[in-house]
Amino acid sequence: MSWLEDVKGEFSINDVANGPARDRFTPLSEEVPSFGLSSSAYWLRFTIALPPDDHRDWMLKVDYPMLDRVELYVPEGNDSNTAWRHLLSGDTLPFDLRPVEVTDIALPLPVQPGTEQTLYLRVQSTSSITIPVVLITKPGLIEDQQERILIFGAFYGTIVALALYNLLLYIPTRDKTFLAYVCFVTCMGLALLSYNGFAFKYLWPAAVEWNGWAPQVLGHLTLALSAQFTRSFLSTRNNAPSVDQALQWQGLASLLLAVGCMGLLSPKIAVLSLVLMMLLSAAVLLLAFFVCVRMGYRPARWAALAGCALVVGAVAQALRSLGAVPANFLTLYGVQIGAATQMLLLSFALADRISQVKLEKEQAQEQALVAKELALDALRRSERDLENLVGDRVQELAKLNKALEVEVRVRRHAEEMLRNLAHHDSLTGLPNRTLLKDRFESALASAQRREHSLAILLLDLDNLKTVNDTYGHDAGDDLLIAVANALKSLVRGMDTVARTGGDEFVILLTDLQDGYGAQEVARKVIKRFEEPIMTDKGEALRTSTSIGIAFYPQDGLDIGTLIKHADQAMYRAKMSGKNTFRLYAEVV
Repeated sequence: MSWLEDVKGEFSINDVANGPARDRFTPLSEEVPSFGLSSSAYWLRFTIALPPDDHRDWMLKVDYPMLDRVELYVPEGNDSNTAWRHLLSGDTLPFDLRPVEVTDIALPLPVQPGTEQTLYLRVQSTSSITIPVVLITKPGLIEDQQERILIFGAFYGTIVALALYNLLLYIPTRDKTFLAYVCFVTCMGLALLSYNGFAFKYLWPAAVEWNGWAPQVLGHLTLALSAQFTRSFLSTRNNAPSVDQALQWQGLASLLLAVGCMGLLSPKIAVLSLVLMMLLSAAVLLLAFFVCVRMGYRPARWAALAGCALVVGAVAQALRSLGAVPANFLTLYGVQIGAATQMLLLSFALADRISQVKLEKEQAQEQALVAKELALDALRRSERDLENLVGDRVQELAKLNKALEVEVRVRRHAEEMLRNLAHHDSLTGLPNRTLLKDRFESALASAQRREHSLAILLLDLDNLKTVNDTYGHDAGDDLLIAVANALKSLVRGMDTVARTGGDEFVILLTDLQDGYGAQEVARKVIKRFEEPIMTDKGEALRTSTSIGIAFYPQDGLDIGTLIKHADQAMYRAKMSGKNTFRLYAEVV
């Protein structure tokens, strides 16, 4: 067998048999010709030689019902002016006008025994052009169709059984997940019926235009319903909002493309859109399944396996449609194989979901019983306490004076705690802005007497928001505590480390001879934060800080001015790339 591409689709049978295109045929290098998505017409040339005693009725069968137009040319003479018998089939022809009414494409071969004849097959289609040619006798074709009906009947019977079973589950439970599964499975069954040619034969044999649209329209609707089922099954709105949004967009895109495939898009674009959307949908579904598996949602494991099964089949068939891999059983029927496996595994997933819901209900009932027993036990204890209340009352009066003494001590302790809270940060225990101001006033008086310098270092953590968004606010609080402990370890006992706001710390350095001591402390802080900060819970968190430095008396005479100038220097440090320090003198 050899082949010829007719790019413009303008060659006639005489052109390819006796005309200028005769010598342009190329021998086939693969068993099943596959040319991907192409607008060209393709000619196949082959010779059939029947023995003199072979009087069987031979048929030429193409095991791919999606082809639009298949034409067979059989010579009716042996000279150069040969007349040609023209046989036509394909899904653009009403089903009852086909030469042989089977779901595949079949054409009779009027070849006489004892002769050798060269035949030409012309194929043109808006779908993927795959031409699995089979030479078969008429009884063999009948047997082949019986086997095909049996196999696909079992397949579609499984789809109907699963749909009815889940519909029966939906009626008593009113769980929308089962209804979404029914819609998804039903639409997938219709899409595959149209893809395999059964819908054209049994559902809409005269609707040629709709038959051309149906695989793409139903395919996109299946993808949209698959996204909706996945959202309901995995509860992605609550469990994974970002994945839920991706599923919504994918479902909306599939619905819009389904509308576009009904004559708005060109046939080639419609086919290509389905192939690409199948790959995109497979990626989104797998992402949803594996995210929920990592979150510990047990039924998602079955769904992930189901998704993998469909992805393998869909990718194989998509690559074959694009002409990237050769046509074989897997690439021709990948979607059917993947769909059957997927639907079976999804049934296990739904069953597992029912079991989990039942288990959670039983656990809730058990917890309710335990709570009830605890309540009854508390009630019994209350009754016993009430009986002893009169006797205990006398003893309570005797203990009243002692209780009053305890209350006085508690009040004093509370007052001490209030005084401490008024001067310290409640999270880190560091001095707050009030205590920092008091210590600055004391240090200022000492510095004026001894003619020494003071320094204010204003620190701002660079990525506390990232830690909060990634690990949660508890982790952010742990980081702030760990940073406070680290800062206290880097300064002298006479110095003060204070927390003045969210992720803002202030270091007051006293008794400085020059400005280098403050810069050395800033370098130590930055170097310390190059290593992970270990929290009390053993978590290793990374952060960095930007530092601004202001000196007394050069940069200000009061703490408000010094903090303001240190803040301006810190802002310049952030603008310089963070994780560094700047002096106020460098800013002005």
